[in-house]
Amino acid sequence: MMGLDCQKILRPFFCGRFIIVCCSWALMGLTASWAAGEEKTLTGDSGDAIRVQRIPPLKGMKESPVIAAIALNLQAEEFAVAGDDHSIRIIKQSNGEEVAVLRGHRGWIQCLEYSEAQGLLVSGSNDGEVWLWDQKRNWKGIRIQRFSNGITALAFHPDGQRLAAAAFNSLPVLIDKSGLKLSQLQQGCLDTRCLMFSPDGKNLAAGGRDGRLRIWEVEDRELAQETPTLDAKLHPRRIHALAFSTDGTIVYSAGEDQDLVLYDRSNRQERSRITLRSLKALSLALISDQYLAVGGADNSIRIVDMAQKSECSRLVGHQGSVVTIRCRGDELISGSFDTTIRRWSIRRALEASEVDVIPITKKPGTDSSLPTR
Repeated sequence: MMGLDCQKILRPFFCGRFIIVCCSWALMGLTASWAAGEEKTLTGDSGDAIRVQRIPPLKGMKESPVIAAIALNLQAEEFAVAGDDHSIRIIKQSNGEEVAVLRGHRGWIQCLEYSEAQGLLVSGSNDGEVWLWDQKRNWKGIRIQRFSNGITALAFHPDGQRLAAAAFNSLPVLIDKSGLKLSQLQQGCLDTRCLMFSPDGKNLAAGGRDGRLRIWEVEDRELAQETPTLDAKLHPRRIHALAFSTDGTIVYSAGEDQDLVLYDRSNRQERSRITLRSLKALSLALISDQYLAVGGADNSIRIVDMAQKSECSRLVGHQGSVVTIRCRGDELISGSFDTTIRRWSIRRALEASEVDVIPITKKPGTDSSLPTR
């Protein structure tokens, strides 16, 4: 008879609809290879693949890092991932191969952003430092700014010449890529959790602990102080994630109150509010102007149909909070405190109400529960 552990592993994938006869030794080998950090491809009946990858521990370390940040380099078909081992991995999108490990930070890396225009990667950490990594110089890194407290949010301007940074208990600032401070954004939140430039680069949006959406006009100005042109209370609790519509007229916000809010900048009013039951939202990714992906502390990703104002699909399989999501074509790439990166077919997600993968039950080498932030 199949053991209880095997049944727990197989149940989410086969949904209890089939009677499975399998070799327990083969299953044990599969589970062991996942724990070792190898990438595996799980293919459904439609032929679409959901790939699961766990980053191997650094030399001398026993545990794989939790994944707190992902940034995509679309031109090079690579992505960067980082977390609690103070390091950044550059990974090929095609096969999951690790091509570089970037070291310099001395704390948990919370933020990664990539500038396609300049070929630069910026990172922010609990050590209070902002580092810039140059792809054209074999990922040479340099510290460009240091704050008194940990970095909570970063955003690259579309031109790649400037970026916005926020640290705990500090007002957000605009700096250039050398680290020179250009502007301090007045009347901001002292616990900003998300920053995002509009697609045209003329505006910067921010959200944080006080639940307020603030937008500053930045354009080409380099003023010593700037006040927000928009300041709206959208959530009763912390905002964790923001996204702009493709034309920049709509701002989407999500956080701890289970609501996804659509705010119309043109009319300066809330257009709609969608409640996502039992979800503390931690991450957002714009798929299109109709669909958004929302990652949460319940270990799931919700696909929301903005036209229907409802959740239309749910991606399950992560065993920890989904704190970062990126979209590339038909693919969603998600990172979690369960130490895994998962890659999902958007088309398959929209065809089914729920997409499951076989879960990895815990971090290798520990029995402790995974944290949420």
